[in-house]
Order: sequence, then C-alpha cells, then structure tokens
Amino acid sequence: MKFLGLLYRWFGSILLLLGGLFYTVIGIVIVVAGLRAKSWPTATGTITSSTIIEHRGRGVSYSPEIHYRYLVNGATHKGNDIWIYGDFSAGEQSARAIAAMFPPEAHVSVFYSPSSPTHSVLLPGTNWYMFAISGIGLVAFATGLSICPVRKQLLRALLRRQERR
Repeated sequence: MKFLGLLYRWFGSILLLLGGLFYTVIGIVIVVAGLRAKSWPTATGTITSSTIIEHRGRGVSYSPEIHYRYLVNGATHKGNDIWIYGDFSAGEQSARAIAAMFPPEAHVSVFYSPSSPTHSVLLPGTNWYMFAISGIGLVAFATGLSICPVRKQLLRALLRRQERR
C-alpha cells in the first residue's frame, strides 16, 4: 500500500510539474504575442458583421463574433480575431458589450502582422485572461513541486552543499 501511495505521488507530481510548466510557458507566449501586436502596423477596416454566439454545454456562455475586412498593400483581407489568442466565452452582458464596440459597417483600426498581413486583431495587447493562464500554470507547478517525493532529498542535498562551502 505504501508503494502505491508513493507511485500516486510520483505520477501526480510529474503531471502537475509538466502541466504547470506547459501552461506557464503558453501563458507567457500569449502575453508576449499580445504585447508585440500593439506595435503592429494598422489598416483601416470595416466591420462586416457583429453577432453574439450562444454556447451550450454544462451551462450557457456567450462570445462575440466579429468579422471585418481591411486593405493592406492593395490586397483585401478578412479577419475575425478580436484578441491575439482568439475569442473567449463569457456572460451575455460581456459578450454584448464587446460586440457593441464593433457595430456593422463601422470603420475600425485593424492591427495586422507585418510578416503575415492575413493575421490580424482588433484589440492588441493583454488582458487578465492572458495572465491567468500563466498564474494557473505556476500554481500547478508549485503544487507538483510541493508533493514531489524527492523534494526533501533535493533540499537536504542543497543545504549540505551550502554547509560545506
């Protein structure tokens, strides 16, 4: 039984360490991409449609669906990304507030990637969701570290090494 408990701790700590590291890195990549998008060139675009999508699962959530077109170097492009990481699901009020920012036929600034003008966003930068991904990853990583069976041995070895110096 003791072996089985140790096996579960190993498996759980490795899963939390790797999963936490994965989400931390993904969160950092998204934040950096959001910050970089703020310096992308802009083009004037036109909102072609602005709707709210209802998602049903365990509960009901909503997301804004915004479509727009813009012109870069004589070529017309179409886009539907609001943020750098794509869309999100939220309450109906939040989704409607975002859709209201982009009514059909409105002229907007479209931020597009200089290396790939087909990649564009309407709202560059970061928001709480981007940081939450890294935060969740860090919590998972710290939890995995705290239950890691060899944590105590590693700490003792580090302390012994410091004492020898």
